[in-house]
Amino acid sequence: MIARTLRNGARLAFHRLGGLRVLRWRNRRGLRILMYHRFAVADAPALERQCAHIRRYYSPLSMPRLVEMLRADEPLPDNAAVVTVDDGHRDFLLNAWPVLRRYEIPATVYLISGFVDGELWPWFDRVMWMFANTPLRSAEITVAGKRMALDLADSGARGSTGERIANLLPDLSSAEQAEILAELPERLNVTVPAQAPPEYASLTWDDARALAREQVDFGGHTVTHPILSRISDERQLAWEVSHSKERIEQELGREVVSFCYPNGRPRDVDDAGVEAVKRAGYRVAVLAGGGLNHSCRDRFRLRRVPCGFELSDPYFRQIMAGFRSGKDDAQ
Repeated sequence: MIARTLRNGARLAFHRLGGLRVLRWRNRRGLRILMYHRFAVADAPALERQCAHIRRYYSPLSMPRLVEMLRADEPLPDNAAVVTVDDGHRDFLLNAWPVLRRYEIPATVYLISGFVDGELWPWFDRVMWMFANTPLRSAEITVAGKRMALDLADSGARGSTGERIANLLPDLSSAEQAEILAELPERLNVTVPAQAPPEYASLTWDDARALAREQVDFGGHTVTHPILSRISDERQLAWEVSHSKERIEQELGREVVSFCYPNGRPRDVDDAGVEAVKRAGYRVAVLAGGGLNHSCRDRFRLRRVPCGFELSDPYFRQIMAGFRSGKDDAQ
């Protein structure tokens, strides 16, 4: 608590002494690609403040416009910023787009096409749902050969434990991950619905078409959200990357120019995955973290700035200015 208070005090002092303005000027040539995921109703005030800050101090660009400028080797405006949203949950339509539209901030939504098609709901959502809905107050599970006690005492503990498990799974082998996902319903005494419940629902294709008419951009995020570096079958890799693009183009009737790597850490993106993205016809691709892009020479490993509503306003303004990149790992 004391350390947090000191950090917050240091941030406020940094702002009051004009450090943010200096940092923003020093990093004015850097491209910021912001990464969001979910938008609860309760997040609206924080999103409002973040959008007001972006509109006042930065130059929002759409992803298609960014692609045009990169291809033409056209200089980007100072403090260029692109907003991206991963996975394609319906709460973007309900809770985020009305605010972004009011501030005239473009957005690209990266769709898991199998999710929108109703063929699946993402494994990380299923994990969080299982922990949120278990009737148990404690449980145990084995992860990577280690027995873990799960704290399920209250809703807060269930949420944090679910997030902890969800963050551990990407570092396991595909077989280990599948085994745990198959074991969790029994361990937690829950029956997972075949379709995503409303609080985890995806956009529908009708939703996406309505948003596209308002100039929301859509990008590929694979069919089933696998980590590309884990796929050894070249045909499966090509299908995950290209079929997602094809489905979005088929449904929306417009070209899909950008791709978002699932999980998106550097170790999750190998050369085979990058080549598959290039062969599928994407023009650029984004990672999950890394901060500002001071160079865009590698257009298929563009960095992003992880954003969220757990961030304090001073911290959000600092990472936007380039002080820190935030977390590098994200779904």
